Amino acid sequence: MITANDLICGKKIQLIVIKIMSLGYMSIRATVIAVLVALLGLLLFGVYYHDAYTDKAKDLEAAERQQKQAETIAGNVIQSMRIFNAITQANHDEKQQI
Repeated sequence: MITANDLICGKKIQLIVIKIMSLGYMSIRATVIAVLVALLGLLLFGVYYHDAYTDKAKDLEAAERQQKQAETIAGNVIQSMRIFNAITQANHDEKQQI
């Protein structure tokens, strides 16, 4: 998740590059290198957050899978108890008839 602070840092890099370019002290080659360094920084920034997002997505999928398994187990336990209660009731009714 990208926070407002991260976006501000990205804006600062852009403003620094624009400020350097506007001073006129740098050659075209140095300006191109500065822009490439800034782009590389943004790329690394994006890769980091993409990896963090991917990890969170995997965690979410695992949690959903565990929840589904727990719901299935709970449903099976409830069904087993209903069957057990039906058998117990049938035995009780049969004993009453005797």
